[in-house]
Amino acid sequence: MISAGTQLIVIGKEIESIVVWRYKLEMHKWTKGPSMITPRVMYGSASRGTDAFFAGGVKIHENGTPEVLSAVEKYNADTKTWTMIHGMHKRRKFSSECFLRGKFCVIGGPDENDKYLICGESYDKVKNSWTLIPDMLKDITFKSPQMPPLIVVVNDNLYSLDTSSNELQVYDVNANVWKKRKQTLPKVGELCLNRLEIGFW
Repeated sequence: MISAGTQLIVIGKEIESIVVWRYKLEMHKWTKGPSMITPRVMYGSASRGTDAFFAGGVKIHENGTPEVLSAVEKYNADTKTWTMIHGMHKRRKFSSECFLRGKFCVIGGPDENDKYLICGESYDKVKNSWTLIPDMLKDITFKSPQMPPLIVVVNDNLYSLDTSSNELQVYDVNANVWKKRKQTLPKVGELCLNRLEIGFW
């Protein structure tokens, strides 16, 4: 579930296919479609303004075979259309997405061999190209490979909750490292998780 402009986008699998539902705030009603160019599940998404981006995920072929994708699509709420943008360097699913310093970023997630990726990628819409960010998650520990990184962007700073220690970390873009948040700052990172054993998000 994600918002684009004044629309709420929900994508999921019905009995025979993967469908898109849109809730239009101004009309207070749900509308089906339009369909994605490459329907998928287990994707990652983020939105900015009237655009919503959907990266990676799993495509289910007619014979039931799953395929992990590197493909990325953009939905525009004004035109109600889908556009394919340049694919990522890596195929991935269950990844986390955000907008950081004006760029769409994709972080983590298992690849087509279920190997967990510690790299990230950032998208330059002017060049329609991706930049690979190696070892972006090398300092982060995950309880489960199916658990996307818990991230949030505040004031153009990227934060992650390390679920193994329940500690909040901030990402240094220039050094490509995560740093523990200083205790003198407000404790917004404790999130009342109390080390709950969570198998998925």
